[in-house]
Amino acid sequence: MRMRAMMVAVLGVALILASGLAWAGLEQGHSVKTVKFAGAEVHLEDGSIWKVPNRSDWEISYTWLPGQPIAIRDGKSLVNLNSGEEVDVKKVKGPGQPEPAPAAAGGPVKVPTVTSKGVVTKLETPAPAKAPAAAAAATQVSNLEKRMDSLEDKLQVLDWRLRRIEEALQAKPKP
Repeated sequence: MRMRAMMVAVLGVALILASGLAWAGLEQGHSVKTVKFAGAEVHLEDGSIWKVPNRSDWEISYTWLPGQPIAIRDGKSLVNLNSGEEVDVKKVKGPGQPEPAPAAAGGPVKVPTVTSKGVVTKLETPAPAKAPAAAAAATQVSNLEKRMDSLEDKLQVLDWRLRRIEEALQAKPKP
């Protein structure tokens, strides 16, 4: 009987140590702010931006909803603490850092564009310096772009929810 109790204690300690190792290197306390470009980019509430380089992971990150708890594993992957899903990532911007400059001024810039077949990049040449009236117009355009991004994020969430409802209806047995 004592031997059995000792084995249970040893197994309990082993399980505790193993679970601690599984969660080692996790920086918790983050949440999803938004997912952009059909899952290719994840923005967290602290302002950090993470690129998802593997297309196979885009389908996973695309389903993450704003507010879901996220942990960062060793700065190399994001873990959804609700579902346990994990995707490999590369940090584009850290918390509190300014947006990264796309390229040197004057040269063409790669701009990602989302199409029905995925993310496509194209080269665009930046516009020359603007006059004050043009700067005001640029501010308005920037505000409109932010609102469009917000609407895009909301549409992605609605699309995801509708797909889940359709899947549930198809799986439901007919009487």
